[in-house]
Amino acid sequence: MIQMTILYELPQEDTTPVVKNDFFSDAPEEYYFGPDALTYDSVNGYWEFRTHHHPSEQSRSETTYQIRVPRHRVYHVVSMEPYPEWEASYEDKPILTETQVQRLVYENIGEETPRVVDSTADEILEPIRYDEESKHWRYRSHEPFYFEDGHTFTYDTWIPQERVYYALDETD
Repeated sequence: MIQMTILYELPQEDTTPVVKNDFFSDAPEEYYFGPDALTYDSVNGYWEFRTHHHPSEQSRSETTYQIRVPRHRVYHVVSMEPYPEWEASYEDKPILTETQVQRLVYENIGEETPRVVDSTADEILEPIRYDEESKHWRYRSHEPFYFEDGHTFTYDTWIPQERVYYALDETD
């Protein structure tokens, strides 16, 4: 099962960011919630999802809300999925590329220090890349220290260009 999470800010000052990750139990009956529950509209620059929870309320209602979050209000979007085909071990290495080092530094919500993803320290499964159409930086990784029955999870992370401080590619 794929689990998706979106972290975004509300326009009010001093508001803690909203984390939306419960797309399955919050499913409106008339709408299929699954891997496509959270989508990006590249024409308008919005992340979209449906919910029974109004962003400013915690209680579930019968009303279905179509939420559209502008890209610049989003901190990151992550989809997590099992990696059952891969017999994970501590010796596994990320996919090798021609790039010697890749680094992505972006705004880390609620922290003074930014988040750093580095190909020499993190298990990057695909090269860090910029998607021109969606205007997001993307990378795919896995948690090297979490194994369950010989399997792990992969994480596909999207960061809006507005949240990125810099991206580095160092090649020979």
